[in-house]
Amino acid sequence: MPTIALPFVARATFVAGILLCALGISPAKASAQFVRDARASVVFAGGIAQLPDALSTQCGSKINGGGGPGPEAGGGFLYRPWRWMVILADTRVAAPLASGCYLVLPAVDTSYSRAASTFATSTLRVGVETPRGAPLVRLAIGSGVVWGSPTLPLTVLTAGWSTRGPGKRFFAEIERAQTRLRATEAHNFPPSFTQQIVVHPVVYTVRAGVEIPLRSTP
Repeated sequence: MPTIALPFVARATFVAGILLCALGISPAKASAQFVRDARASVVFAGGIAQLPDALSTQCGSKINGGGGPGPEAGGGFLYRPWRWMVILADTRVAAPLASGCYLVLPAVDTSYSRAASTFATSTLRVGVETPRGAPLVRLAIGSGVVWGSPTLPLTVLTAGWSTRGPGKRFFAEIERAQTRLRATEAHNFPPSFTQQIVVHPVVYTVRAGVEIPLRSTP
């Protein structure tokens, strides 16, 4: 009897050992292959913003110049409640490189209801990301404010690309931001008159930055 039972016990022990090894190795492999995106990250970025006349030099007309590109810098916070969804909150500042205007009397001149020096904004955006296995592309939309006196409403739409991985990620994006403010339009040639109008200036920005996870895994 012992000579018959020993091979059976040895075989059972061998099979159990294989199963235990499989159970111990499989989760490690799965976790290595399917590392989840960081849930919370801080974001820093810089870029170039194309600022319109109403939000920069305020020359009042195209013939007098006004508007132009300027550097932008900012930071924010990114949160992923689900793998496909992101929430972004940020504050950014852009300043025009151009200064001064041409002294030409235009047929129509525009003066704005607020002074502008730097273009400072805070926004909250909600977006979606492509699933794992595809290049990471992100689309986001949201709203915010343009800081100043008075503050102005802002709507933003961004499209971007990012690297993947559990550590730092690099990204690039383009943004369209639009606000609304009151202005006075002066017609300088007979019959001369002024009228109150509402303008909707648009800012286009191209930026690149880095996303630094607060934890490597959720």
